[in-house]
Amino acid sequence: MPEARDGWVRRLDELTSFWPSRAILTAAELDLFTALGDEELTAAELARKVQAQERALGLLLNALAGLGIIEKLPMRQSRGERATQARFRNCEEARELLAKSGRSLMGRLGHQARLWKSWSRLTQAVKEGRPVALPRDEESGRNFIEAMHWGAQSRAPLVADALDLSGVRRLLDLGGGPGTYAVTFAQRNPQLRAVIFDLPYALEVAREVVRSSGLVDRIELQAGDMFVDEPEGKFDLVFISSVIHSYPEDKNAELMMRVRRWIEPGGRVVIHDFLLDEDGATPASGALFSLNMLVNTDGGRSYTCGEVRGWLERAGFSEAKVVELDGHSRLIVGVATTPAT
Repeated sequence: MPEARDGWVRRLDELTSFWPSRAILTAAELDLFTALGDEELTAAELARKVQAQERALGLLLNALAGLGIIEKLPMRQSRGERATQARFRNCEEARELLAKSGRSLMGRLGHQARLWKSWSRLTQAVKEGRPVALPRDEESGRNFIEAMHWGAQSRAPLVADALDLSGVRRLLDLGGGPGTYAVTFAQRNPQLRAVIFDLPYALEVAREVVRSSGLVDRIELQAGDMFVDEPEGKFDLVFISSVIHSYPEDKNAELMMRVRRWIEPGGRVVIHDFLLDEDGATPASGALFSLNMLVNTDGGRSYTCGEVRGWLERAGFSEAKVVELDGHSRLIVGVATTPAT
């Protein structure tokens, strides 16, 4: 019993774990890492550049230095002279990843800052049962797609390892966002040609990702709404990653019906998402992600493997099997054996 109590106390102690996150997000919103650049600056100098109050910024800089996000340099002092003000500089990683001039993660941080605002209204969302997120504008839309790209870069190789794409000639990356998965699949399979189908704002980022991969001749971008528009042609495989959690159950069932019409007989649909066990509560990461959908979408949530299988069976897919990845997400693979309706 004491051990259980201690466990709960430790869990309550974790309630302050948001402090470092908020400090980093505030630094990102101030564009502090870009302002530092390659320089060594005092709190006063930085305050002028980012339009912040000097004392308050100094406290933030000390916290960031304590977290190892930036470096605080020892104060220089000559004999008989007063010490100069402490100076701060980016560590190498911050300069590379968090300053806009580098291989920036700013889009991802911008997206997380937007989620912070939504999650701060979780109580309201639970009471009212509706999303509380701010409307997405051009900047937040791009931040979202860039965040998806950074997350998918580590996930895509795992998914590619789990799928046999040797017989796939034409692949549709539906709602493919930045196109990270399509690029990874094409890089590993020289015979494969892919179509990334998404809304125009998403394809702006996808165009950059595909161009940098050198696969412009094998990956096509098609703009459209997956519930309204039809991609051109038929496909051996339709890949749907991190899409279904944004929509209510009836919309996902409708989507599977549409997808079946786009697949060649014997082709496959692969759904990659935060899929839950049948209890709806595990893994915890998927259950928490449902709360993220509560505050940000109109009816979205994480779904169980059984729910997804049901949509696939009703749409004419069979042999739907679950493929485990690393505990945070799963694949469900269905085969188009029944004729499309």
